[in-house]
Amino acid sequence: CGLQNLGNTCFMNSAIQCLSNSNALRIFFAGSPGEAPAFVDQISTSPFSMEGKLAREFSRLLRLMWSNEKTVVAPAALKKLIGQKRP
Repeated sequence: CGLQNLGNTCFMNSAIQCLSNSNALRIFFAGSPGEAPAFVDQISTSPFSMEGKLAREFSRLLRLMWSNEKTVVAPAALKKLIGQKRP
């Protein structure tokens, strides 16, 4: 599945595509059929963390990208969360 360019997001999109094609990383964040993603058990509770928001959104995006339901996905929510930490 392709990622929609949201205006100057081509580098972010290419990084997401590379990460999504790493099988072990994809399984860690998106899970496998019938299994919850492993990252859920490792969400940080540090006051400096995002309480898993970024990991959950990355997981949602990966599952959507690999669902074969869409040909293009807009990573707008992930971009917004990244922008909250690194404007």
